Amino acid sequence: MFVILKALVFAFLIDKVYTGSVSCHPHNCIAGQAYCQDYGSNCVCYKPYSWGRGDFGCYRDNEISAEVKNDPELTTFNNDTVKFQYPCRYLLTELELQLQNAHGKEIGQCFFKVHAFHKRINGKIVVDGLEIAAKFLVGYDHEKSLSIITYGQEGHVTLGGTDNHYLDNGPYDDELTHGPVIYSDSDSNLHVKRYLNSHNRQYVFEVEGCGFRSTFVPFDLHDGIKSAYIPGISVAVDCDNHPQWLNTHKVLALPPASQGGPTIGSIAHEVGLTRQQAMAYRAFTAHVEQSQPDSCQECTDVADSFKKCSDHELSVAWDKCYWILDTPSFIRCLSKDYPNTSSESHLSYFATCIEHYCDGFHQCDELRKCSCHNDHLDNILSSTCKY
Repeated sequence: MFVILKALVFAFLIDKVYTGSVSCHPHNCIAGQAYCQDYGSNCVCYKPYSWGRGDFGCYRDNEISAEVKNDPELTTFNNDTVKFQYPCRYLLTELELQLQNAHGKEIGQCFFKVHAFHKRINGKIVVDGLEIAAKFLVGYDHEKSLSIITYGQEGHVTLGGTDNHYLDNGPYDDELTHGPVIYSDSDSNLHVKRYLNSHNRQYVFEVEGCGFRSTFVPFDLHDGIKSAYIPGISVAVDCDNHPQWLNTHKVLALPPASQGGPTIGSIAHEVGLTRQQAMAYRAFTAHVEQSQPDSCQECTDVADSFKKCSDHELSVAWDKCYWILDTPSFIRCLSKDYPNTSSESHLSYFATCIEHYCDGFHQCDELRKCSCHNDHLDNILSSTCKY
C-alpha cells in the first residue's frame, strides 16, 4: 500500500508531547531536549541527551550522527564538517544495524538506505527532503520492507511512502492511498514510528529495536535566514545496535574511520581538489539516480563534462568554475530569468565552464563580470567561449 500525505492533514500522527520551544538567539532550542544559556545565545542539550547542537540535533552518549543543515553544510559520522553546495539527489548513508529484543539480544537485522536531495529556491541551494528505504529481517523466516519520502518547504511538506516495498530509488507515485507508514511487532521489539514534532518542526522517522532515528526540518520560504528553526536533516544511530556501514565509496555522510570510512581531507587529496570541491565531485561522480520530485537531468549529465579532463586540467577547471555552484549572487541572477526551482540552468553553465577549461579555453571565469542578462550569459558560454 502506497501513502502520500500533506503536512496539514498529518496532525493525527503527532504522538509526542513537548513543552514549547525556547527562544535563544538566533534560533529556538529544541523543545524537550535543550535549554538556552550564555545570556540567550547558546542552546545546550540536557539529559538523556549529552551532545549536539541544541538548536538542531541532540544525541545520547551512545549515538553517532550525520547532519545536513542549511546553507547546505554536511557533517559526517566522523564529525567532520564541510560546506556542501550540491543541488541534486545523493546517497547520504547506507548501513546495517542489529535488531534487538527488549532484553538487548540480537534477533535480526535492520537495513537502511538514506538519500537526501537539495534544490534551488530564490537564489539559494536548500535541503529539500529525504528518502529512506528500510528492510527488516527477523529470525530466519520473516522479512518486512517499507520506504518513506519527506520533502518540501514549511507549510507545504509532502509525506509519501509504502508499507511493503523497498524503494531505494523511488519514484513515489502521486496517486497513492492516504494513511500512515507505521509498523509494530511487539514480539520482535520492532516498532516503526513516523510523526511530526510540531514544536520543533521536526518530521521524525524512528525504528525502535534497530536504534535508528532521522529528522527533517523544512526550509521556511517566508522567514528565510531569519527563521527560528534550522532547516536540514539528521540521521542518528545507536552504537549498542552495532552499526555496520555497507557503502564507503558513494555515501556523502562518510562512515567512521573505524569502519573504513575515508576523511574529507583524504578524498580531497586523492582528487586534487579543495574539501568543498571534492565532496561535490564525489556526489556528481557517484551517478546516483535523480528520481526525486522536480529532478534535474543535468545532475546526471554534469559528470560527463569531467571525462575530457586530465587530472591537472580537472583541478584547474574546478578552481575556475566552482564559484558557479557556490556564489549566491550568481544563483539569484539565474533565478530572476529561470524562476522555477530546477537547478538545470546553473548546472548547465557549470558543465560548460568545465568543458571549456579542459578544451584549452581559459577565459570562462569572465562570467563573474556578467550583468546576469541571459543572452549575455549564453554568448559567454557559447562554443567558442571568446568575448
